[in-house]
Amino acid sequence: MIIETKAKEAASEIITELKIKHPSEIRVELIAQHLGATVSYAPLRSAAGRLVRSGKRAIITIPDDVFNEGRRRFSIGHELGHFILHEDIIDYVMCSIQDMMDWRGNRKMETEANYFSGELLMPFDFFFPRCVRKEANMKLIKELAGDFRTSLTATAVRYIHVTKEPCALIYCVDGKIEWFIKNQADFKYLIKNRGQDVDKESLAYESFQSNENFEGGFSVPASAWIESDHLFNEDLKFIESTCCLPSLNATLTLLWEN
Repeated sequence: MIIETKAKEAASEIITELKIKHPSEIRVELIAQHLGATVSYAPLRSAAGRLVRSGKRAIITIPDDVFNEGRRRFSIGHELGHFILHEDIIDYVMCSIQDMMDWRGNRKMETEANYFSGELLMPFDFFFPRCVRKEANMKLIKELAGDFRTSLTATAVRYIHVTKEPCALIYCVDGKIEWFIKNQADFKYLIKNRGQDVDKESLAYESFQSNENFEGGFSVPASAWIESDHLFNEDLKFIESTCCLPSLNATLTLLWEN
């Protein structure tokens, strides 16, 4: 995808230019300052991030009530992506939480900024070696999020983009499917559409009811997540690993074939 390639290449060039060799060296506020963008914190009632540009300089503003380090860092990376990639944004842009969840290209510039932030904070050369030959589940995602100081959702998306295993990531809000992405490997099943209720046979449903995590990976009927007319084997099982995100009334699910 051209959107993905352009953004990742721009972020990768910055990591190379700054000779960053370890995730601990990815200090996103200093990187932004080096590139001409100063990061500030202030009340933002209806936005997850704001960019104000003046020529080759900019101010990135992040809400001062966001205490999750991973979310803060991703938001900074997202706005920095706009600054680096989108010179046609002359002076001002406001981004919502929904913008920072757009990995499907619904709004091209927001998706580009997300890919840029993902590559900047979790460079492929650092991230991929930590994934290979490890079981895919939310325990691994949490471990990676700790290594890179990134949010669970951004880390899970990054995992889907780099893993060689056929799997999918599903984000649900208020008991309904909000979005999903599949990796480039052969995950050949059609996941249920946005807006459909979370199936009662899924772990995500149980997570909504109990606010519990099911990180290790458990067998569930494929019909819990797959459109019935795309299910060739009614006895097919998937492995599901789900985390609850109580502050967002959401769940994040990794799914792969048993």
